[in-house]
Amino acid sequence: MRVHDGMAILTGSTTLPAHPRHGVQAALISKRLEDAHASDAELAVITTTPGTQSQANGMKFGFELIDARAILVFGRLLGEVR
Repeated sequence: MRVHDGMAILTGSTTLPAHPRHGVQAALISKRLEDAHASDAELAVITTTPGTQSQANGMKFGFELIDARAILVFGRLLGEVR
């Protein structure tokens, strides 16, 4: 998590595939929000892939969807030459 100018950015969290649905991500979000509050952040931001469990977890904590973005991939980066 980073805090800058009153904004907390909750970045880089994931749950290992072997440990889904044990509340790990919820615990991380909760702790990061506590730390953000202790750092005097007035706003907290997370980014997730739309429609994922990560988005659902964030929304359970009161985060709201403000933008859905397309992810574009260039073919050669996938090993394809066009």
